[in-house]
Amino acid sequence: MRRAFVLAIGMVIVAAGLAASADDNKTPQRSPAEAKAIAKIKDLGGQVMELAQNDPRLEISYHLSGGKVTDDQLKPLADIKDVVHLNLRGTDVTDAGLEIVGKLTSLIRLHLERTKITDAGLAHLKGLANLEYLNLYGTSVTDAGLDQLTGLKKLKKLFVWETKASQDEINKLKGAIAGIEIVPDPELDLRRAALERRRALEDAQLLVAETKKSAQSAAAKLPELEKAAEAASAAAAAANTELGDVTKILEAVQKIVDAKKSAHDLAAKKEADAKKAVAAAKKKVEEAEKAVAEAVAQLDEFDMKKQAAKAAKAAESARQAAEEAKKQAEAQAERAKEAKRTADEAAKKAEEAAQKAREFSKQVDVKSADTKTPKSK
Repeated sequence: MRRAFVLAIGMVIVAAGLAASADDNKTPQRSPAEAKAIAKIKDLGGQVMELAQNDPRLEISYHLSGGKVTDDQLKPLADIKDVVHLNLRGTDVTDAGLEIVGKLTSLIRLHLERTKITDAGLAHLKGLANLEYLNLYGTSVTDAGLDQLTGLKKLKKLFVWETKASQDEINKLKGAIAGIEIVPDPELDLRRAALERRRALEDAQLLVAETKKSAQSAAAKLPELEKAAEAASAAAAAANTELGDVTKILEAVQKIVDAKKSAHDLAAKKEADAKKAVAAAKKKVEEAEKAVAEAVAQLDEFDMKKQAAKAAKAAESARQAAEEAKKQAEAQAERAKEAKRTADEAAKKAEEAAQKAREFSKQVDVKSADTKTPKSK
């Protein structure tokens, strides 16, 4: 099992190595001229990046460089292949620089917004057959320049904000290139705005119709709702009457509970008194036993027979008195226990009556809430 696991791990590592080797083989090797040109662009403040780890095509940007970018800084581009994205936004590139850009036939995206180019420069872009995105925002381009782009059949998005492009030229370009989106497109924007206004109007009309229908339905139901409200008011009044009766019952039950509690407290007090009496009786017995012991100790000083008879008689009297006191205390304790049991049972019954009264009060509250519901609607 362990050997199979090690073998599987080894196969995975070998496969990964082969895949990495295959990817390395797919990655095109840059020629010395390309490598030198890329280094030159980076020295001038530009950025050169591959699109992805497995996509060696290049994206080059000049718009983030710290200094001034002119046509001279575009010359290294002539020695680089596979450039698909080029960003010259906000640079001082002119029509002369576009002569170099026009030779980058692999270009897909091109940013020229806020540059120095004119219609003459756009003539150099006729050979960019793969171009899909072009941004001319804030340039001096006119209809004559846009007319140079009719052969770019893959162009999907074109930005002409703040240029001198007319609606006629925009329509002409849309007719020449299928599916192209031009921003702005005043005529299309107006149609879209008109469509949105019409839809908004239709929605408003529909809302008005639905509102009128709802108002008519509510007016038709008004008499029925008034009857329901009157019935609810009557039910609420009846519920209040029942609630008053229940309140009185609860007050009476509370009085019973209080009386039973007083009786229970009294029984508890009697029980405590009985316990005290038992304790006192026990103490008397102990005192009598002590007196007997003292009497027996004094027999040596008196006539043994006479004093013994007297002591025995006194002891018997003390014993009888102690037993009688004990019996009375036990009887009193038993009566106290019986009184406590009676009080406990009465308190339990009173609590059950109070619980039933509370349940009945809850039912009355529920009925009162149910009868009030139609009125709140």
